[in-house]
Amino acid sequence: RNLALLRSNCASYPKIIPLAGAIWPTSATLAIRNPDDPNIDFFVGETTSQSEKTIRGYTIPELLSLSGFDRIDLLKLDIEGAEIPLFTKGDLSWISSVDTMLIELHDRLWPGCEAAVFGAQGLENFTVSTCGEYHVFSRRKPG
Repeated sequence: RNLALLRSNCASYPKIIPLAGAIWPTSATLAIRNPDDPNIDFFVGETTSQSEKTIRGYTIPELLSLSGFDRIDLLKLDIEGAEIPLFTKGDLSWISSVDTMLIELHDRLWPGCEAAVFGAQGLENFTVSTCGEYHVFSRRKPG
């Protein structure tokens, strides 16, 4: 239902390409771990099975490549606890391609999200502020 709504909302914007998938630290097959919860609270994990209920895990470099761009002006992450694997596993070199990140941390659901994000290599080049429920990471300007 989420993908159908996204496709409907983006139908008049040809530069937006909706994908069925999730951001993940590695290319992987993922499954929703709590399919009976409200669809705004889904969280995923890796699986070895393939079914109509599995989804593709995309790395941020893969998404950049699919987009045809080499930089991300604004990356908004509200990924229901997947902050932990995203910022602790895999290659974090993608962080150098991002100018600003808005990240909703989910420590209330998954303790350790904040520590994972703030401990990630590459974030030392950002200033951090808060705006509502988001931590805003803004790239420091040289000089």
